[in-house]
Amino acid sequence: MNITRSAQNPVIRVRDVVPSRPDFRVLGAFNAGVAQLGDETILLLRIAEAPISDRADEVLVPRLNEAGTDVRVERYDKNDPAYDFSDSRFIARNGRTVMLTSLSHLRVARSIDGIHFEIEPQPALFPEHALEAWGIEDPRVTQIGDIYYITYSSASAHGVGAGLAETRDSGHSSAAD
Repeated sequence: MNITRSAQNPVIRVRDVVPSRPDFRVLGAFNAGVAQLGDETILLLRIAEAPISDRADEVLVPRLNEAGTDVRVERYDKNDPAYDFSDSRFIARNGRTVMLTSLSHLRVARSIDGIHFEIEPQPALFPEHALEAWGIEDPRVTQIGDIYYITYSSASAHGVGAGLAETRDSGHSSAAD
């Protein structure tokens, strides 16, 4: 197999993705799972988003509520000596990561030519419970028969886990743990 990099790399940039909420900004679009559906190439992208803050002395943290139905935004004062804010990706306490400053979900992008993608404006898979509280990421897609199985990693204060979802049309999925 002869593999050649596309001259249009990267084919998807952060600026190509709209935030799922008006008070959030997109930090990254990466680690896609891929599948072929008819004439379309389907990417299942990890989208990392964070709340927008206009204050230099605070860090905003997106938190999935216990029921998994909503995301609330918590504020942390950067001058609070109980926390370590030295890495913008997370907040630590006593040398341990206690929360991430972004939340990841999975979003569908579609292309006919494999280079130019239309990215859906809302998540296809979103964190749903405490074991996914910091987000879901790194999707891998496998087709068996007419079902597409999607494995992904989940992150929370409990550590990293694995999740499984399935779909028959690469556009609608149902999660199974």
